[in-house]
Amino acid sequence: MPSPARLISEETYSIPGRLIVTDLSFEVPLNHDNPASKKIHLFGRAVTHNDRPPAEIGVSSSAAPGDNKPWLVYLHGGPGFGNGLPQDSPLHPVAVSTIPGDSTDDKVAEVFLTGGIPPVDVDPKEVYQATFTKLVERNIAYYKKFPGDIAVVNYIANHIHEQDGIQLPGGGHLTVQRLMTLGLAFGAHDGFQVVHSLLTRMKLEITQFGHLSRASLSTMELDVPFDTNPIYAILHEAIYCFGPGVTSNWAALRAGSQLGVYDWLLEEYPGPVALSEASRKPLFFSGR
Repeated sequence: MPSPARLISEETYSIPGRLIVTDLSFEVPLNHDNPASKKIHLFGRAVTHNDRPPAEIGVSSSAAPGDNKPWLVYLHGGPGFGNGLPQDSPLHPVAVSTIPGDSTDDKVAEVFLTGGIPPVDVDPKEVYQATFTKLVERNIAYYKKFPGDIAVVNYIANHIHEQDGIQLPGGGHLTVQRLMTLGLAFGAHDGFQVVHSLLTRMKLEITQFGHLSRASLSTMELDVPFDTNPIYAILHEAIYCFGPGVTSNWAALRAGSQLGVYDWLLEEYPGPVALSEASRKPLFFSGR
């Protein structure tokens, strides 16, 4: 069966690190099993180490870098975020799981699984119960390190809630719920300090100017990039639906709202506690 993909364009250039890069554009059917279906465009980038010796003067060579070498195809996860540039995302030895395949010329010989792998035969809600349990531990550790941020977070949340959300530079809205997704940074080695520094700046701006600066709003907008990469938010739960008939059914919302410390997840959320009570009830951060 002929390939349903059609090469539209290709452009080759070199970048630092002795890499030869070829940008490729393809036209493919939306439904791979139906070549006559609606066409979409896909972009790919081929990267080869430039291991050719310098050409001798007066001697031409038609050989291209990487000739006769097998293809290693990297499919980026996310979901919904594109690959970085080759010089920004070098390949290093990593721990991988391998799946053998067919070694014939037109088949995949082997598959390497890297990074996080979703659990199989586990209900999506159980996955989020486990992640929320870990997240609660990180929140407790954060507020133990920065106890003053209990009041700071409530202060900022009240400011946002009183204005029914704040418009972001790109057109989205900063809500209390969006503010609390800063907890994704708690998984990074410097995440506590990053969040604390941003909250400190936001609190000072509200106190001094009565509003948040464009710099802080831009930081919040870039930290939660769902406005430009919505697929991540839409499909994230779906990666835990391991087979036919398995649905997520808002698993993260159901798991988090039953813990008693994520009131802001509830549809009837009344808003942050009064400032006089802020020192007694911390707002817990979540991931995304």
